Amino acid sequence: RWRERRRAALRRRAWLVLHFTVSICGAALVKWAQWASVRRDMFPEDFCEAMSALHDDAPRHSRRQTDAIMEEQLGVPISAVFAHFPDEPVASGSIAQVYRCTLRPEVATACSARDPELARRLRLQHKQWAAGQRAMQGQQGHGLQRHSSGGGSGAGA
Repeated sequence: RWRERRRAALRRRAWLVLHFTVSICGAALVKWAQWASVRRDMFPEDFCEAMSALHDDAPRHSRRQTDAIMEEQLGVPISAVFAHFPDEPVASGSIAQVYRCTLRPEVATACSARDPELARRLRLQHKQWAAGQRAMQGQQGHGLQRHSSGGGSGAGA
């Protein structure tokens, strides 16, 4: 019984080290760990539990980096667009942070008045994105089948 408790404690420590290591290795490995955390049919329960923390609490970048990225994308300081932009994100995923912000009223009005074609362009972009996703899924499915060995379906699940 003592050995079981010790083994469990060592496993928890190992998963913490793995969690830390994954979090500093970048978005691709974080995304893999997020996927692995929900595959309880493939990985041990304690591993899945440790990696599941990466769903809402992936590594965060600094507010200074957020400001630089937003200002580069917007072309103006954040304060010119947002009435409120909090210091801390609501959540952090593998490739983005989520903030609960408030647009300045004049920005929201200017956007809708200045660009009547926005809805049409967004629909077009969505169609293009969806077509790209379908094409990528087709390539991924084909690749899995081509590289599979044995008599299975190739895709696994």
